[in-house]
Amino acid sequence: QQTSRRGVMMHPYFISAITAEAGFSPFQIGVRLKESILCERVPTPPPDAESLANQDPPAGLSFTGALRYRTDAGPSCLGCHALFNEVGFSHAPFDPHGRWIQNDPTGQPWELAGSVATFGGEVISFNSAADIYDQFAVDPQVRGCFAQAAMEWALGRALVTRDISLARR
Repeated sequence: QQTSRRGVMMHPYFISAITAEAGFSPFQIGVRLKESILCERVPTPPPDAESLANQDPPAGLSFTGALRYRTDAGPSCLGCHALFNEVGFSHAPFDPHGRWIQNDPTGQPWELAGSVATFGGEVISFNSAADIYDQFAVDPQVRGCFAQAAMEWALGRALVTRDISLARR
């Protein structure tokens, strides 16, 4: 079921904590997941990112389609957005308070399916946000990322070279 939740990342508290004041941003949650679940750094957007985006999406596009249109403004936008858009779009049905919204703001059904590539070259395909977490639960990169985060928390510092072999066990 699309509205079912998996883990802390789909908890309303988490979703509301990473939302923009103006409302939910699939970009923010996509970046957060890419960095905190897959341990992959997403580059900081350029200061003029908003001006680089395509403006005035054509009429009739879905919410997700309009965002894709805006971020498909050439390599400077698409190069980064390709890393996290799909993951963020799968969470779009959750409002800034973590509640499920049945249809997108245009009244169309949500477009939740997508895929995300890991740095190991694996492609994780999914049909919804809940499906992503089912896929993440068995992914070795995600498990390694969790181990790294747990070790950093336990040690109270970033890992150093000699710690890496412990995190990989």
